[in-house]
Amino acid sequence: MNNSNQYSKILLCTLLFLFLVSSVNARIQDWPRAGQIRYRPSYQLHNRDISQPKDRVKKDQAPIEKKEESIAHEKEDESFLFSQLYHDWLKSGEISFRPSYQISNNPITDPTGEVFGSTESHGRLYGLFKLEKSISDFRIISQIRPRLDYVGNEMKFNTGVDELYADYAITPATFIGIGKRNIFSGVGLGTNFTDYFGENKEVDLTLDEASRRDQRKGDYMLSFDWFFDAASFSMHFAPRMGSIQKKQTRLLLNYNYFFTDWNSDISSYFFIGERPGVGFNFSKSMNDNWILYSELSFRDGRDKLYTNALKSNKDVYSDGLIGSNYAFDNGLNVYFEYWRNSSGYRQKEWRHFLNETQVGIDHFRIPNDLLGLPLLGRINGGLRPRLLRKNYLFSRLSYSVDQIADLSLVYVYNIDDSSQFLRALIEREFSGKYSAGFQIEQFIGHDDEEFGMRPASTNFTLYLKTFF
Repeated sequence: MNNSNQYSKILLCTLLFLFLVSSVNARIQDWPRAGQIRYRPSYQLHNRDISQPKDRVKKDQAPIEKKEESIAHEKEDESFLFSQLYHDWLKSGEISFRPSYQISNNPITDPTGEVFGSTESHGRLYGLFKLEKSISDFRIISQIRPRLDYVGNEMKFNTGVDELYADYAITPATFIGIGKRNIFSGVGLGTNFTDYFGENKEVDLTLDEASRRDQRKGDYMLSFDWFFDAASFSMHFAPRMGSIQKKQTRLLLNYNYFFTDWNSDISSYFFIGERPGVGFNFSKSMNDNWILYSELSFRDGRDKLYTNALKSNKDVYSDGLIGSNYAFDNGLNVYFEYWRNSSGYRQKEWRHFLNETQVGIDHFRIPNDLLGLPLLGRINGGLRPRLLRKNYLFSRLSYSVDQIADLSLVYVYNIDDSSQFLRALIEREFSGKYSAGFQIEQFIGHDDEEFGMRPASTNFTLYLKTFF
């Protein structure tokens, strides 16, 4: 067991201990106190005090012939107690099965198909559990994602703890927290340049854009949140913790303000980390159907797969987006965004990137050459979900057909090299508890263009979900 899992277990035991202590303390206090309406805990099970059940005969007074009946009652009470605690903790959840099949186009990063193969089937049996428990001013929150993955003939089980943290209400509007927490920020749908804590995190690409941010691993941190009239302030401090948390120590300050008269809000960010930066989000409701929004981030240096053409530099780079969302009365919902990734590859740098890729291929083809595979691994690692070029257009259309299905279409166009990405999804919900869907993704472009270099040119995914 690695150190991260050990730390999570230690943290979980600590939080459970604090929860039990708070529970005992809350039972002897009058609550809730005036003005504290954030939490409404309940300590009564089927209208009686579980510490002294009124309908159970005391042990020293129970007749011998009633012992078996008394034991049966105790087991029923224990079972009911477990059931109530389960429903008291579980906020929401889902279980889904997502088999996928992908077809490789043998890109320039794997022209012979020896690294990725020509086709691959994989699947995931997946659970999502959001847990929350409040005791007076103390709250525990967790998100757990157990999953069973299979790729080819191999299967792997993993229990991912995305979040496990506790917060305490100092006042009705001021909170402090500690633990593993997923902090995400930004108003864009397709990408977020001000999502500083989400940089380079592994995400499930079979999910939609919003779910990818929500369902990812958090960071161990200390947090402070302060809410006041039309505004809020938060601070998140994530220290480097050896093998448990390898990233450099990070600090994020965030201030939000809502302009009531203008029906708009603005957020500002100050980030200290490996690449310090400042950022701004802005959104404005034009009317009940139309919203305009934008993001802008200034960073120190570039976060790209460095080649010989990209020397480490400390210039300030500005990244941003501008977007619009319009909801038509007939149920059609449209997003449109323009992305500007200033730290992306210029054309000359892109050619150097392709040349280094070819060097990796040449080494890979030489028998017993130990340099080829690491080079290809580093290059293909840089092709994970990140923007490599400078200018993009993004659009998403969704339409709900009453009592039939939900349809959505995502399209991304790389303005610099004309490569494209397309994703279509059809999904239907049954009885409010089940849903099924089918998704197809297509990467379009030549083998020297960004989306044409992806290992898989076509992905097919089937969705089967149950909610609770």
